[in-house]
Amino acid sequence: MIRIISIVTIFVFLSSTSEANPLGTILKQLLKSSDEVVTVATSSKNALSSTAKKGDAIVPNSQTLKELEHIGSSNFILNDNFFIGTRVNLKNTNGSAELKKNSGKFFSWLSNTLEEPKVLMSLQSAARNINTEHKSAKNEETRKPSNINSLPSVDSLHNLIAAELVNVDGGDDYITALTQYFFTLAAFGWRDFNPVSLIENEKLNSVEWGEAAGLNVSIIAIGSSMDKRFEEVRTRLTADMSTIFSASEGGYLQSQIVSCISLLIDIPGFTMTPWPVTESLHNKYCSYDDLARAVDNMILAYDVPPTSLISASLKSTLLIMPTTSVRQDKIKLQLRDSLMNRIPLFLETEPGSDAIPLLLSMLAYNEIALGNMRNSYDICLLVLDIAKDNAEIKNLIIGSIMPEIFLAADDIVTMKKLAFILEVMSQPKSDSFVLAETKINLLVVLSLFNEMVKRQSV
Repeated sequence: MIRIISIVTIFVFLSSTSEANPLGTILKQLLKSSDEVVTVATSSKNALSSTAKKGDAIVPNSQTLKELEHIGSSNFILNDNFFIGTRVNLKNTNGSAELKKNSGKFFSWLSNTLEEPKVLMSLQSAARNINTEHKSAKNEETRKPSNINSLPSVDSLHNLIAAELVNVDGGDDYITALTQYFFTLAAFGWRDFNPVSLIENEKLNSVEWGEAAGLNVSIIAIGSSMDKRFEEVRTRLTADMSTIFSASEGGYLQSQIVSCISLLIDIPGFTMTPWPVTESLHNKYCSYDDLARAVDNMILAYDVPPTSLISASLKSTLLIMPTTSVRQDKIKLQLRDSLMNRIPLFLETEPGSDAIPLLLSMLAYNEIALGNMRNSYDICLLVLDIAKDNAEIKNLIIGSIMPEIFLAADDIVTMKKLAFILEVMSQPKSDSFVLAETKINLLVVLSLFNEMVKRQSV
């Protein structure tokens, strides 16, 4: 998936004046002592049990159990109408009159758009393509014969991800993938290997500060899971945040936005929640009002037209920031409504811009937080249509936002279908394959599925 950190980086393609932030000294120290680091962190350390959807455990009935067994087997295929048909089982739980009044026009437009023949055909084609790739991969001589348990195990995925990380080029791609993986480890735990030993220090030269902040936070998070405090990293992160939040130049404003989003957990079931190990930094620097000012100042610093798509994209990052007052909640809802009402115009005037699906993704995340799973899913379907040829966007939607939706909806069957889809996408010959990223998405979804099984069998 494209992590939230990299979403902001893509949004902000304005020139940056922020200084590079090499991690060499810190990481050399960590690597030197890596043999001493605990190599096991079990799921008991993760926050899923306290953060994910609460409710009475639902024991799957026999029909559901049969369906779960069938998914991922050698003869399982997606229904052509899987994507569009799944929406009928989702509901919006936030039925406030104000919410419906202000966004009703957008969702009426969206519903009509999803019923257009060309959109329906596009979503059917997406399902058929998954089936075609599944069949092709199954027939590969190098692929093990499929069976009833053909989805990979979590342990085997760790090995596959480690192998793919070696082949990710240095710079932005590498630090994004590594950060994404470390955050996943911190959320779900691991065993029998040392995460720190995976770091290839030479690939991290001359990274921008915001990206370095994300990796710093993830290292602190896995350190917490291992009951080991990486004080060198925490000290560097604290000092750097103090520096960038005392400045007002454009590049520093970009770093302020990216670093504050780095402090949020970007794993389905946790989104918009600060990492406990860096919550004090989030509370000090990253209030909703602070980030709103940083976004407004950046728009002014780069002379961005206030009604432009770039301005809307920057402002949409505020939708994933936590609020702490009724006033902030109201401001966020007004922003949501304003952005939604401008989507049809953006699609008409700038139909090929990558900023549109990313803007829509922020709106989809926010609808989940509001309790409106149907709204969020419908936005995801629109993104799948308009970004059908963009592998990274497809990974974001299917590997991050949809799992969030079906975790909240407690839909264990669809969660396993997402795992099946991602397993197909994770094959190197797939049109949707992104090195390391797709398998990390699969790891997250399988971990969520396993947690849901445990919860529903209590």
